[in-house]
Amino acid sequence: MLDTASEPVAERREAPAWRPAVILGIALTLLYSVLLLCDLSVPQPVDHSRYMDAARSFPSRPKDPIFDHQYLRIGLTGPTALVMKVFGYSEVTYHAFPVAAALLLFASVYAIGCMLFGRLVGALSAAVLGCVGIVVVAGTELLPDLPATALFTAAVALTIAVREGLLPWRRLWLVVIGVLMGWSYLTREFIVFVWPLVPALLWRRIGRWEWLWGFVPVALTGAGETVLNAHLYGDPLARLHAGSGLGDLPSRPEVARTFHDLPLWVYLWRLPQQLGRLAEAPGTLLLLALTLAAGAYVVVRLIRRTSTLPERRVGVFALWLMLLWVPLTLEGGVLNPAHPKLRLQLLRYWYPIFPAFVLGGIAALWTGDRALRPDDRRRALA
Repeated sequence: MLDTASEPVAERREAPAWRPAVILGIALTLLYSVLLLCDLSVPQPVDHSRYMDAARSFPSRPKDPIFDHQYLRIGLTGPTALVMKVFGYSEVTYHAFPVAAALLLFASVYAIGCMLFGRLVGALSAAVLGCVGIVVVAGTELLPDLPATALFTAAVALTIAVREGLLPWRRLWLVVIGVLMGWSYLTREFIVFVWPLVPALLWRRIGRWEWLWGFVPVALTGAGETVLNAHLYGDPLARLHAGSGLGDLPSRPEVARTFHDLPLWVYLWRLPQQLGRLAEAPGTLLLLALTLAAGAYVVVRLIRRTSTLPERRVGVFALWLMLLWVPLTLEGGVLNPAHPKLRLQLLRYWYPIFPAFVLGGIAALWTGDRALRPDDRRRALA
């Protein structure tokens, strides 16, 4: 036997608290990448191919003005154009940016759940959202909705990290948050409806002048796009004009009847109706209902000044959801049924609130479970 009595005793070093969460997040994201790569969608000769054409001639305007709104989404066509310089007009180019965005969305949802509630909520939320069938398909399609959602969700994750004091060089990360928000706008314009969530999370958490670090990249994005649109289209507000006219684009009569001149309740019920058609309808509708119920409960508790920190954190996701649900429903037919701005039966328009109700529903279940546990059991599990 070796005599180790005279050897120096090595001190036990505790692993940083964030290390298990990061390792688990990396492992789950790698598994999700395998799922996406094993289920790549087939490129479609419709909107998808037009984005490829826009990337091939980037920056440019289409020959037919009816496709202006697609060429204007340079947040999608610009990165695709860069990939195309390496891999050409190919399926690799077609799938590269959507898959990267899907992985970013998965990792961001996991990070938000971990920072606010713990690894269990983060892992469950990322897995549930990532495995919804249409999200898996959207993660491999060259369309703007999921990438814009991913960029904004990443901005929210960084915002929460800054709010909680988890990141050094706070001003640098505020710049990154601003860049992500601007990029999300360039990818899908109505993502701006959910932007107020970021300043709401940072309210009273950063200094008055620190707001400029996040605002400047957004302002530069808007200014740069205005100059580019004036050069290509002769209209600095081409994005605004094209986006506000989507509902007036030519449609077959049978399609027009699905979103023109309908009863008010149809527009108000669009989101639950479309979620109800999914294979995962019972679960998605339950999570949506839980998020809304939790939001209403938190509002009541705030009025009575009896809310707890976990309850307020769950309420954030109800706010996120309503920030998009209200304006989209209004613009999609409530304000003007004869001329809706959007076809709300397209479920991909609702992608920006998918992370909200998945995180909100699972967090509501987690918070409710903790509230119902006996104190001794709660301490033991902790």
